[in-house]
Amino acid sequence: MKNYLSTCQDVQALIYAQEDRTLSWRERASKGVHFLICKSCQQVQTNVATLRGGLKAWRGYQGD
Repeated sequence: MKNYLSTCQDVQALIYAQEDRTLSWRERASKGVHFLICKSCQQVQTNVATLRGGLKAWRGYQGD
């Protein structure tokens, strides 16, 4: 990221990256600033969290 105003593409890359690693404070700040102006990227973050929760439940499913 070259400046404080990240593109949606940059932020979505960070959303997916945080599944594998801890984001730096600059990455978290950049994502937070972008979220102030972009509801779409907030929705992507929500969708990723929902998917993560569903997969976790599926992995823990024991069946009948």
